[in-house]
Amino acid sequence: MDEPLSNIWTLICLTLGRRGHAGPALPNRRHARVGSGVGCATRYGPAVPSPSDSTPPSAVTSATEHVALLRAVNVGGRNRVAMAQLRELLSGLGYVDVRTHLQSGNAVFIAPDGISSEQVEAEIEGALESELGLVARVLVRTRAELERVVAENPLLDVADDRARLLVVFLSGEPDRAAVSELAPADFEPDVFALGEREIYAYYPDGVHATRLSNAFWERRLGMAATGRNWKTVTRLLEMLGE
Repeated sequence: MDEPLSNIWTLICLTLGRRGHAGPALPNRRHARVGSGVGCATRYGPAVPSPSDSTPPSAVTSATEHVALLRAVNVGGRNRVAMAQLRELLSGLGYVDVRTHLQSGNAVFIAPDGISSEQVEAEIEGALESELGLVARVLVRTRAELERVVAENPLLDVADDRARLLVVFLSGEPDRAAVSELAPADFEPDVFALGEREIYAYYPDGVHATRLSNAFWERRLGMAATGRNWKTVTRLLEMLGE
C-alpha cells in the first residue's frame, strides 16, 4: 500500500489505543476494513504495526474527526434507521471510533486526512442507499468547522430558552442576498442569522410554530438543510473531544 495511507491508519490505531477503544475487529464490508488497535488492519492492505512497534513521529500523518448529520431520519415513522445499523455502516466504510447520539441521525468518527467532507458525505449517502435502502442527505462537518459554528453563534444573548435555539446546517455556502432580502419583521417572534454554511435560528414558540422550517430554507436557498438544537450541537462537539 502507499506509505501516506499507512501512516494515516497508524495514527488512527495509536488514537484508539490512547482512548481505550481497541475492541474486536470490525466487519470486512465493501472496500473498507479496520481491525483492532493491535496489528490494526488497514483499509486496503496488511496489518499496520501495533503501538509497541517503533513509528517515527515525523512519519505519522494526522487524521480528522468528523460529525455526520443525517437529514430527516426517524421522523414520523419514515426513513427509519437504527443507530446500531448506522454505527456498523460507518465502521464498514473504514471510519473508526464511531459513536452516535440520539436517534435523529448524528454520528462522530475519525477519517484519514485527505478525504474531503464532500467525499465522506457521498460515501455515506451511497452506503445508506445500497446497504439499507435509505435515501437521505448527509451533511458532514469536521471538528474545526463545528468549533467555529459554536463559537460564532450570534443569538446566544437573544435566546432565553436554549431548547428552542437551533443551528440549521446547509449543504453549501448560501446566496447571502437570498437571506438578506428577507424582512426579519415578517417572521417575528422568530429570529435568524446567517453563518458561513449554517443558519442560526431562535424559535420562541417552538419549531412546530415557525415558518422558518428546514423546507423553507431549502426552497429559499436551493440546497439541503437539516436542523439541530443547541444542546445537540454542543454535545456533538463535546463527543469529538472525548
